[in-house]
Amino acid sequence: MDRQDIIILLIIVAAGIVTVTSLVLFLKNCKKEKSIELSQLLDIFDPKNIIKIEFRRNKIIIQLEDVNKFDAKKLYEYGAKGINIIGNKVKFYFDGSNEKNEEIYKKIKKTIEG
Repeated sequence: MDRQDIIILLIIVAAGIVTVTSLVLFLKNCKKEKSIELSQLLDIFDPKNIIKIEFRRNKIIIQLEDVNKFDAKKLYEYGAKGINIIGNKVKFYFDGSNEKNEEIYKKIKKTIEG
């Protein structure tokens, strides 16, 4: 093999690595969006523990009577992002559209209002 053959081989290998890496990143970002069910929300938030619920921009804000009864880990497992706990308030959102977050808010609100 001469120098030119080695350079061509290196270019082919590099192109293969770039292609595989791009494919892996593409597939990783194409994960199906998680859908959260009302039963899962009620598993996280006991309606009797909710004092107030609000929806601001794309965030759901839930004020709890006892924040110690809330499991942030479960909320993460169900796909929530940006979870902030400030005092007895839990602020969070889900990936996707603002409409999706508002729909989740409405599900919780309807449940706690009976």
